[in-house]
Amino acid sequence: MKIDWVECNLPWRSDVQLERPPFPDLSEKERQIFGRSLEELGDEYEADLMLYSSLRDKIYEESSALPYEEQEKFKKEKFEELKNSSAERARQEYANLRNKITDWADQQPEWIEFKAKNKEISEEQNKLSFSRSLAKPGVLIQLSDNSIHLLGSVNLLGGACDDCMGFDDSLTVVRYANIVSLEDIRKIGGEV
Repeated sequence: MKIDWVECNLPWRSDVQLERPPFPDLSEKERQIFGRSLEELGDEYEADLMLYSSLRDKIYEESSALPYEEQEKFKKEKFEELKNSSAERARQEYANLRNKITDWADQQPEWIEFKAKNKEISEEQNKLSFSRSLAKPGVLIQLSDNSIHLLGSVNLLGGACDDCMGFDDSLTVVRYANIVSLEDIRKIGGEV
């Protein structure tokens, strides 16, 4: 099998963090349009959301004490009861209002500019190390210590995790080759 190596000489990991712009503050506009800011909405519903979370957690906790075969039925019944609670109604009301505000915010020029700038910065950040942009399952890498590693599907977001790479992450990736793509794995019926 012929391997088509790509020279790159990138550090596996870089601790350099590029400065990002601050989040745009749309609070005043939100108040004018929705009568409250997104933050104020969260404060307003905080008690209801915490109550809902504690009720949900209690269901999971109580179900875990049951025999395995009874757990799903128990959770289904309890979550059905929870649907009719004031906590669930408040959670739904909060989610609907939050979604209206965030959908509106996504269309605001300040937010559009912020997302575009962050995308640019992310693309630049990815060029600073191999693991940020190129580490994917099915990639063969040769490191500066001359060792060669095939990245697996241990972590589909980065190809290898911090605690299970099997090599020192301060090394430089001298070159890499795409051996297998996720699409190739899917074609043969593999799960990714």
